[in-house]
Amino acid sequence: MSEKIHIEEVFNQSLESFRSNNLLLACSGGVDSVVLAHLLHRNGYSFGMAHANYQLRDEESETDAIFVQDLANGFNVSCYSEVFELDQSKSIQEEARNLRYNWFYSLLKSKGYDYVLTAHHEDDSIEGMLMSVFSGASLHRLSGIDHNQFVLRPLKEATKRQIIDYAHSNHINYRSDSSNQKNDYLRNFVRNKILNDLNTKLSHSDEKLRYSLYYFKRTLRLQESYRRLLLDELWSQGEDWEAFTIDVLKARENSADVLQLLFEPYGFKDFRALSRLLDAENGKEVSSLSHRIYKFDQYLLLTSHTSLEVRYQFSFDDPRSGNNALKASIIEINVHRESKLSDIEVRKWNATDSVLLKNQKTPKKLSKVLRDMKLNPIVKERLQVVCHKDQILGYLTNTTIDIQLEANISSYKTLYVWRD
Repeated sequence: MSEKIHIEEVFNQSLESFRSNNLLLACSGGVDSVVLAHLLHRNGYSFGMAHANYQLRDEESETDAIFVQDLANGFNVSCYSEVFELDQSKSIQEEARNLRYNWFYSLLKSKGYDYVLTAHHEDDSIEGMLMSVFSGASLHRLSGIDHNQFVLRPLKEATKRQIIDYAHSNHINYRSDSSNQKNDYLRNFVRNKILNDLNTKLSHSDEKLRYSLYYFKRTLRLQESYRRLLLDELWSQGEDWEAFTIDVLKARENSADVLQLLFEPYGFKDFRALSRLLDAENGKEVSSLSHRIYKFDQYLLLTSHTSLEVRYQFSFDDPRSGNNALKASIIEINVHRESKLSDIEVRKWNATDSVLLKNQKTPKKLSKVLRDMKLNPIVKERLQVVCHKDQILGYLTNTTIDIQLEANISSYKTLYVWRD
């Protein structure tokens, strides 16, 4: 009974301040995420469930997806399931993680959720700590798994044993992943071999590892305090990006260390490339798996890959009619009266696009216009055009482009366009 009380206390302490939010639970069907689903339901949280199917275990994978759907139906919550094709030439675990998190972030935007929830626990942090030691550790990676800007982990202070005991004491059914018993992946090898051998040969090794994890977390908190002081000096917020003042960065004697401290949480590893970016020309960039940094004037501009993937919806009917919940800004564009939606395309601009500037007689390449305007590269990357049968009717951007539209429309109707 004490284990049950403890895990509920851990859960409630971690999530209490997010009680009013709409949460999206990443659910594999395994014991960790299924227990978290039961805790969310039992404590009255508003949540939906998302299940990623990588088709790696044939019929077992399909049964997992059905199990999660049935679980969501039992809780009367929404369930989203996505089938992914993995590139076998890449690291399967890393690619799977990137695919599912990009999908989760897209669901946040499209379905109105505030945060993704994952069921990571303290044992996952210990395994990650050991893996980081073997692969070249940083303090950020050594200190285990925590909340971040979009992801909450309410069981991060619970142990695997506590989760399993809670499932058994509450008669909770869950799925078991047979691949977890194979040592093909480093995490499985650490879990099944190294930790088991440590427990056999070193007395109280689990307690010692938990203390080390606690020590790294405490040290990281001190580091984060220093990081916040730095951000107060050199950071500002843009529409879909964060700006870091280059002059302040370069004035630091230990600027390479500062770059690592600032950008490692976003997945950046090549800090020499980031150092070179400080003196690079406008538009140069460095990418991690999840984010991109551009050099622009006296700033480094940080944005996520998902923020660069702007999608629009469009209709001849005003979406604001009878939809008071719509928060998107509506763009109105004149199109030919005989136009059909199937004739209209919203796409990213390309190098062949031309525009007619006001008071000019001949068109000019849009790429040259954007270069002359010295646009923020993120704004430039996100620029979309509205076309009718390859004729450009309008531009979707928060920057004014002083042009004449190519379409000469005498009889028109209104097309409504808004961000997805």
